[in-house]
Amino acid sequence: MKTTTRNILLVSGALLIFACIALFSMDGQGIYIDGEEINGVAGVGIGIVGCAIGLLAAFFALSLTGLVLAAVAFFLVLLGVVIFGAVAIALSPLLLPLFLLMGLVWLMNRRKTA
Repeated sequence: MKTTTRNILLVSGALLIFACIALFSMDGQGIYIDGEEINGVAGVGIGIVGCAIGLLAAFFALSLTGLVLAAVAFFLVLLGVVIFGAVAIALSPLLLPLFLLMGLVWLMNRRKTA
């Protein structure tokens, strides 16, 4: 048996068990649509469909929220890189003597090993 078939059977079995439990727990409680009470299997089915729609809506809302937060995080990382680059460019005249000294030391060490 394939994994997807097995998962579909497990989910449908769990839904049927949930429907049976909900059916026996709905004695005096019902679902009212347009002032008419709906009991029994139809009421349980409508309840399950309502729960499924609620779960689907929650999934899409959380997915959209996650995408927005990921986009904001990416923007903040880019903003940090730009700020770091701007500070590095602003400090480069002050660090130029240090860079020249480091370059000379690097060249001298490279020529000694060659």
